[in-house]
Amino acid sequence: MTYRVEIKQCLEQFHRAHKALIERFGGKRHLTPPPTMFMMEDNWYKLYIARWYKLYSARPVRRNSSWKYLDFKSERHYTLFVLKWS
Repeated sequence: MTYRVEIKQCLEQFHRAHKALIERFGGKRHLTPPPTMFMMEDNWYKLYIARWYKLYSARPVRRNSSWKYLDFKSERHYTLFVLKWS
C-alpha cells in the first residue's frame, strides 16, 4: 500500500530533501544528463526514483513531464519525511 501526496503539499520539504539527495550523490553535475543524452531522460528519471526510494521511502511520480506526486510507503513515512525536512 502506498500513500500518495501532491508535491505542492510539501514543497519546501521536497526541495530541501531533493537538494540533500543531489549533494549526497556528488552534486548536480553527477545527476544531470549531458546535453547529448536527452534521449536517455527516462534513465535519469529512474535513477532519481531509485535514490529517492532508498533515502526517503518515496517514489516521485511524473505527470506531463513534471514531478507531481510522491508515493510514500505509508502515511507514517510521509509524516516522518515532513518532520525531518521542515
